Amino acid sequence: MSLNATVINIPFLKNKLADTWVQYFRNKFINSARDLPEIILILSLVCTVGAFLNLHLKDFPVPLPVILFVIGCSFEILSFTSDQIQRYVDAIQWINPRLYFDLFMPVVFFNVAFDMDVYMLYKLFWQILLITIPGLLINYSSILWYLASVNKLKLKSTPWLLFSAILVCSDPMLTAASIRNLGLSRDLISLINGESLMTSVISFIMFHSILDINTSLKNNNNSLVQKVVDEIWTYYVASFLFGILSSKLIQLWMSAVFGDDVNHISLSFSVLYLIFFICELAGMSGIFTMVIMGLFLNSTSFKPGVEELLLVFWNCLSFVAFLMVFTFTGLLIPAHTYLYISFSDIYYSLNIYFTLAVIRLLVILCMSPLLSRLGDGFNWRWAFIMVWSEMRGMPNITMALLFAYSDLSLASEKERLQVLFHSVSVCMLTLMINKIILPVATNKLGLHDVTSTKYKSLHYTFQHFQEITKSAASALKFDKDLANADWSMVEKAILLQNPYAVSKKFCFSKASYQRQYRHETLSQSAVQMLVGAAESFGEKREYMNPETLKNYSESKKFLTFIRKVFLNWVYNTKKEKGILS
Repeated sequence: MSLNATVINIPFLKNKLADTWVQYFRNKFINSARDLPEIILILSLVCTVGAFLNLHLKDFPVPLPVILFVIGCSFEILSFTSDQIQRYVDAIQWINPRLYFDLFMPVVFFNVAFDMDVYMLYKLFWQILLITIPGLLINYSSILWYLASVNKLKLKSTPWLLFSAILVCSDPMLTAASIRNLGLSRDLISLINGESLMTSVISFIMFHSILDINTSLKNNNNSLVQKVVDEIWTYYVASFLFGILSSKLIQLWMSAVFGDDVNHISLSFSVLYLIFFICELAGMSGIFTMVIMGLFLNSTSFKPGVEELLLVFWNCLSFVAFLMVFTFTGLLIPAHTYLYISFSDIYYSLNIYFTLAVIRLLVILCMSPLLSRLGDGFNWRWAFIMVWSEMRGMPNITMALLFAYSDLSLASEKERLQVLFHSVSVCMLTLMINKIILPVATNKLGLHDVTSTKYKSLHYTFQHFQEITKSAASALKFDKDLANADWSMVEKAILLQNPYAVSKKFCFSKASYQRQYRHETLSQSAVQMLVGAAESFGEKREYMNPETLKNYSESKKFLTFIRKVFLNWVYNTKKEKGILS
């Protein structure tokens, strides 16, 4: 039986499946089955070199993604000098660019969302929403206006829209890594991570929506308004609901059926990609679904002790995806493209980078009055850190590859390669410049959180003032004019509470609750309630006791919430009637 024989014919997959399953996978992954050994060898080599560089070049001034990109470019240029190198390079260049998106993006976005501080995201929800919806739209419109005004690439309207979506996107994984060890406050870190994650998701949806709408308008299938409404429904609403449903099913499934650690890891990997491809085939946004799943799943959603293995496993997969994307990008930019690069192209990329930074800074500063009202602590210094902490990487490069090697007739080959080159160059400039500026800006603006030395100093200061206050109160006890005073009440009133000590105590409490959950001393529902209470009271700088814990538990019940709503409604109604009478 030949490979071209017809095996299966499903109507809704007819555009993606060829005559046979074998032909489909051959067209999807590689041009020829003989390329498979070369691909496996290149993957192993990239992982080995990447792990070595990551181990020994942590403090190197040039970021690791830039080094990987240069290695990929070097292989592409050397392929013209040797037939052996050309054979290996061709094996990578014939891979469908859609494969990079389908393989690498789900694991990256799920891992970033799974590692997110959900409590802080809930606290900063309105600030993140303000930056990622009106702020992103203003950013996108300003970038589109700038690109169309300069008009160096001579593109049409649809390529300009796609190029703007590529530039406005950020890399949540690299952004989180850039601010992890700077000593920033927890609020600022959560705000930056949440804004970067939502910006990248919305940018992906905008990119694919523009492609879908452009295809629909060319085929004259639907009106523009109807197509936009359909895109909003499928990419946002349906994906959000399906992500919540999938997370609940996974949590129930893994906690009730499978108890082995290997089963948890293998199922989390297979079910994740299964759900992603189901969403893509159904017309929903698989990336948005992955993010919702990662946010609704946490360390207490799985069997005790498995969350550490899952985090290590997902971090390993994300690192492999990081290595592949940046190395293969250097291979996928044709070498003849560099022959046509002039000083004006480099200047144009620099101009785009600084324009993006200025636009983002102006947008955040204009929104700072609203951001400061929606949450305590936001100021102009946070705005500067948010600008220089934004990293561009894998999402931008993946969308640029999808545009450059798309089957749609969006632009000429030269224009596609120009968009790809400028997108990648802006990403490299962002990684190099921001890595240098961000630590310096953090030091100059004084945004370091409480260090261990400062914490000890504050602790001894509070202790010293407490001793002085107690000694003064003890001396006043012998005052005959204060003989009738209630000294037990006075002793309670003069106790000083160190807010940092309270926060540290709740950190220890959360670690203790999670350790008891891993040892199966606490149930899943109990540890979720205790960790949530520790987050809430730690943020308020309040101590937790059985009474406050009971009130917190009751406040989280749905019936209690409905009861409060009705009581407020009845009270307000009676109050209004009393005023009118």
